[in-house]
Amino acid sequence: MERLKAYLESLIDELEDSSEVYDRLQNLISVYPFNEYEYMISTLLGREKLAIDDYTLCVTSTLSGTFISTSSRSAHHGVLARNGHRDT
Repeated sequence: MERLKAYLESLIDELEDSSEVYDRLQNLISVYPFNEYEYMISTLLGREKLAIDDYTLCVTSTLSGTFISTSSRSAHHGVLARNGHRDT
């Protein structure tokens, strides 16, 4: 989970208003620890910094214990998705 969080935070760091996102994240009050991840993921999906396919791969690999960073596939998917040139 730490690697997933680090990956999501690296994407948040690319946002123009990353400090506002972190402020909201700090003020998030919940008894459920996954609300922090939900907020990060939904924000990144909404801002098109994270593609749904990359999200699915991250979550699936994290749950299986074999986190696969999309940076290892960036030439094909990650960079293209962030630049709006994803093949579908």
